[in-house]
Amino acid sequence: MSNNNLTYPVKYAVLELIDEFNTTFGFIASKCYVIEDVTRYLPDGSNREYHKVVFPYTNIVDYKQKIYYDYQTQDIGHRNIPEYDLCGNICNAYITTKVFDNYDDAYIYAIVNNQQLIENLIFKLPWSHPNYEKEREEINLKFSLDMTTCEKFEELILKQTKDMKLASEKECPADSEVFDTHKKLIRILINKRRDEIKK
Repeated sequence: MSNNNLTYPVKYAVLELIDEFNTTFGFIASKCYVIEDVTRYLPDGSNREYHKVVFPYTNIVDYKQKIYYDYQTQDIGHRNIPEYDLCGNICNAYITTKVFDNYDDAYIYAIVNNQQLIENLIFKLPWSHPNYEKEREEINLKFSLDMTTCEKFEELILKQTKDMKLASEKECPADSEVFDTHKKLIRILINKRRDEIKK
């Protein structure tokens, strides 16, 4: 079945990118195919919702290798579509607690996750470390570079998923001035980290 013939609902969600060391590289906003919405009821009467989704592009490791040799590459790999085993179980879905009807909300949530990521990395560095300031600087610099790569990867995904239409979707941010605003927000986050290095 071609990508254009897929009839799964399309939403936005935040994709956690995993690097070659099996650690979190960063978070980006991306379209996804929604496979299943689940509500779990708890003994105290509350409930929790989660969603099984398939992201079209996820291979940040392969992309990092490609931009090492060609920074201008547009190649982000093959597109993932929902795959099932012989028993009818989805094979390549991610589980997320939030899906969004628009890019802006997903983007903001990704920024929040990235902020928490760098704060956790700094928090894990003990104050008693003999080279605390140097290690902190290296963590911040790596984070800045990683955010630049995430930004480029996200932008390419947005461009290459224009055919994945939401029911009420407006113009894709990758093709409008809106995306420039989003990039500026990432730059603010990066510059904030660079300013902290100087303190």
